[in-house]
Amino acid sequence: MAVMEPGDSTVWLGVSFFAIVAVGSGALLRARYHRLQAWGPVVDDAIELWTRSWYCRRCGTVSVFGHSGSATVGVDRLASSLISLALRWRMQGSGAKTPSAAVVR
Repeated sequence: MAVMEPGDSTVWLGVSFFAIVAVGSGALLRARYHRLQAWGPVVDDAIELWTRSWYCRRCGTVSVFGHSGSATVGVDRLASSLISLALRWRMQGSGAKTPSAAVVR
């Protein structure tokens, strides 16, 4: 900006364009950070469920054992099923009764 001429409008257009891009990128990154921060505990619970899981090669299923119960999950969508189970069990709370064996497909 120190070398620009006072009447040169293209420089101001470029500066304002990059300022808008920078502000927009910052807003998107901030929104993504807050979204990830909100999902963090659920993902941590899903990882804990994954460490307690057992794979049955004969059946092709995964048995998931958690504090709130157990479930049988297909291996084709294991990650999304673990997130769903962690979210469901987190919503139910620690005092809620859960079925001893649930099937998630």
